[in-house]
Amino acid sequence: DELKWDRFHVVGNSMGGMIAQELALANPERICTLHLNSTFSKLKMSYMTVRGVLGQISVAMEGKTGKTASSKLLYPKQYLQDETEGQKNFERTCAYLSETEESKPDPDGLKSQMGAILNHNMSRQKLIALKETGIPIMITCGNKDIVISPRASDYLIKILEPVESIVWEGVGHVPFNQLLEEFNISMLRHCQRLSA
Repeated sequence: DELKWDRFHVVGNSMGGMIAQELALANPERICTLHLNSTFSKLKMSYMTVRGVLGQISVAMEGKTGKTASSKLLYPKQYLQDETEGQKNFERTCAYLSETEESKPDPDGLKSQMGAILNHNMSRQKLIALKETGIPIMITCGNKDIVISPRASDYLIKILEPVESIVWEGVGHVPFNQLLEEFNISMLRHCQRLSA
């Protein structure tokens, strides 16, 4: 409303995907398309990995020195070992994280974020209601995501029956960084469905 947009496309990653589900269900008439990436409908322990949970705790505790933990959490091991334009991807991701993470996360903010994630619950009935809105939905994830298991996307795909779903091979939690061009092409293609 503040931006005076009547309708808009929504792309949500991880916790943003949880928010996007709620937003779309609450305001279906305003959503042109919905793209859910690396997210879940509700927390199930089978959607979390021990390595992912421990990685998140490590990142939260380390702050500035958490770049290594963050890289290992967000990207698959093989990707970090590979090179892009003559530089190891591990070095590239750490440099990127240095630019974006200036200080140790606020503990109260982290508690609030974790509380929101733990309490997020889009029941099967709510997901069916979201599907019945007719909003074109796309679901994407990487098959090497250790933050949120790809099984969570499998469940969303089963219930929402999206117009398109993509599971990228060898990709972790942030395909929009790891596969920038492919991710953007898929996102733009999805947004253009409305005008097709």
